[in-house]
Amino acid sequence: MLKRALIPAAVALAVSACAVGPDYSRPKVELPAAQAATQTPAVSADWWKQFDDPVLNQLIDEAVAGNADLQLAAARAEQAAAQAGIARAALLPALNANAGYQSGRSSSQLVTPGSPLVNDVRAANLTAAWELDLWGKLRRGNEAARAGYAASRYDRDAAQLALSAQVAQTYFQLRALDAQLDIAQRTLHSREESLKLQTKRFHGGLISELEQRQAEAEA
Repeated sequence: MLKRALIPAAVALAVSACAVGPDYSRPKVELPAAQAATQTPAVSADWWKQFDDPVLNQLIDEAVAGNADLQLAAARAEQAAAQAGIARAALLPALNANAGYQSGRSSSQLVTPGSPLVNDVRAANLTAAWELDLWGKLRRGNEAARAGYAASRYDRDAAQLALSAQVAQTYFQLRALDAQLDIAQRTLHSREESLKLQTKRFHGGLISELEQRQAEAEA
C-alpha cells in the first residue's frame, strides 16, 4: 500500500527534474565605482523636442517616416511581437466550437402515419485541447520569444535614436555655418563702409595714402 502511494510522488519528482534547462537569470556586471556614479538616465524617445525648434521637429519626423532601415526594424519588432503572442498562446488551452443545422422534407408516402414530414437536425460541438508542458519546451519557447521581441524593440529604438541624433547633428552644423556666413557678410559690409569713409578722408587730405592703402587691404 505504501509503495502505491509513493509512485505518484516519484513521477512528479522525475517530471520536475526533467525540465529543459534552468530558469534564465540576468548576469550581474560589476562596474567601477566612478563609472557607476556617473551613469546618465535613459534618453527620452523625443529628446530633440526640448530645443523647441519646429524646423528640427519637422526634419526628424520626415526622416523617421521615410527611412527604410528604420521601417525594417519596426517590421521586425512587429514580427517578433506576433511570434511572442503565438508562443504565449501555446501555453493556453485551445477551444474549438462548431454548429450545424439541417432541414429536410420527406414524402408522405415514405413515412409512417403520424411521423412529421419535415425533420430539423441541429448539432453543436465544443472541444478543448491543452498540451501538457512536461519538459518545459513551451515555457522556454515563450521566454525565448519574449526575449526576441525585447531585443528587436531595442534595436528599433536604437536605430531611431541614432537617426534622430544624426539629423539633429547635421541641422546644428548647418545652423552654425549659417551663423558664420552671416557674421562674415556683416564683417565684409562693415569693412566696405570703412573703406569708403577712409577713401573720402584721403581725397579730402585728412589721411595719408598709407592709411588709405591699409584700409583697402583690410577690406
